Amino acid sequence: MAKVKEGLKTKRPAEVYRDADALHGPRNKQQVYNASCRLNKESLPAGRQHSTNFADQVSAVEGMQDNMPFIRRVIKLPSKPPTIICYTLDQVSDMVRFCDPALSCQSTVLGVDKTFNLGPLHVTPTVFKNLSVTKRSDGDHPIFPGPTFIHGSSDTEMYNEFFRHLAGLFPASATPVLGSDEEGAIRRAAQQAFPRSLRLVCTKHVKDNFNNFLKDQGMRKQERKALKGEVFGDDGVLKNSRSTQEMNDGLRHLAARYPPNGTAPNPIKKRVEKLIHPLEDNFRALDKPGLLMQHFLWTNNNSESFNHVLKQETSWKSCQLPRLVSILHDVVVEKYREVERCFLGLGEYQLAEEYKTFNLRRDDWLSKSAAQRSKHFKRFMSTSTNPGRVTSTDGKTTARAPAHKGRKPGQRKRPRADRTTRR
Repeated sequence: MAKVKEGLKTKRPAEVYRDADALHGPRNKQQVYNASCRLNKESLPAGRQHSTNFADQVSAVEGMQDNMPFIRRVIKLPSKPPTIICYTLDQVSDMVRFCDPALSCQSTVLGVDKTFNLGPLHVTPTVFKNLSVTKRSDGDHPIFPGPTFIHGSSDTEMYNEFFRHLAGLFPASATPVLGSDEEGAIRRAAQQAFPRSLRLVCTKHVKDNFNNFLKDQGMRKQERKALKGEVFGDDGVLKNSRSTQEMNDGLRHLAARYPPNGTAPNPIKKRVEKLIHPLEDNFRALDKPGLLMQHFLWTNNNSESFNHVLKQETSWKSCQLPRLVSILHDVVVEKYREVERCFLGLGEYQLAEEYKTFNLRRDDWLSKSAAQRSKHFKRFMSTSTNPGRVTSTDGKTTARAPAHKGRKPGQRKRPRADRTTRR
């Protein structure tokens, strides 16, 4: 078996079994797979060599909470699989200052999208653009992860747990713009937790779902192509509408071409009309001051891109739950390590124009103690591009509050203690 273990370091189990000696090698292929499994467990760090039993994995994650603040909540309901909410305080700080329009002159969409095959549970990360840094490669703001939801059940009840927790991380008056695909459970839970927020829908998912519906209805390919062009094409209703009213009228005009089938309503007519409501918030988002959104035909590409990164980190394999949580944590740590490196002009990112004052020379950084470096990073994380911008509690009015708050220049005391003196 020593030769088998040595071979497993560089080859797959099937290759080791194929190359093994017939007389002195393993009895069968399963023996090689068992040896491979034992080696994988032994290679894990101490405390993470867990059984494949799902309950053992959940227990191991609960045991990791004491040493990993990234694991914020483990929720176990009697009739549901366990769910886990993960994030760091740095993620929350950035999510709030870049996704709450009241805290910055620019804001970004908080994208939500579920991904599969990362482990025994589904993973729903939130993502946003980090507006404090830009990528050196193309000058665009990088995609950063927000709080992540790991769950086995994807119904509205479980998403309510996540979105209520998410809403508690924002100020009470916050109205972040949320974006997702057409998954009903996500959209219903988001509406209940953020009733005053706009909820964008990914137009790529809308288009794909619309095309699949037309296929199911037996519509011929040429007819499908023509109808999709009239709705989503360059000369279609959506791209040429300048208001929600124009979009609604255009879609209803297209729907009217499909009359009822006798006494039953035409399903294609209903499906075309169903496009109206989800896309209305996409139009309204264009009127949000400072929101980084070029066109109302928004797509959830940021979430899809980050989900692809997670697949790469897991080598496109399903991981045990403790390993999956560790990978998610490592991705977050690496993102913020790159942010620290850009203070010195190193790494993949560079500070955005409004944050250039946080640049430091290498000698200055090296001369700082760990506490001073931490203080510099915390000041950077708490800085907003427009801290004086406030929004009324009903969300209808936005105004910039004066920095002096009505005080005299140089005043440090309360108004009562700093009375005007006679000349």
